[in-house]
Amino acid sequence: MIRETLNANATDVFSAFYPSFVYADYRTSTGGTTGQVIGANASLPYWVKVVRSGSTLTAYSSPDGLNWVQTGTSQTISMAQNVYVGLVVSSGSTSTLATATFDNVSIQ
Repeated sequence: MIRETLNANATDVFSAFYPSFVYADYRTSTGGTTGQVIGANASLPYWVKVVRSGSTLTAYSSPDGLNWVQTGTSQTISMAQNVYVGLVVSSGSTSTLATATFDNVSIQ
């Protein structure tokens, strides 16, 4: 995930895995609605990444960490020069915890 601030309504982009497919979520304006793009059918392990170039943010996924496919279209999102980058895990339920293992993590 890349997000402008830690506020709940901040502009952001994230790429994620959900059982059987990858997807990307985008919030292009502070307090705006979140758009979602469904990507490739997938099974674990699967790689996801978000790339920022200026105000252009693009989500990608890969079955092997080498061959990347863009998820949806690039989004133009105005963000401060310094942003927050993090890893996200969710069970999708407010009453169930989730765990995950992340590896091959890098920030460039």
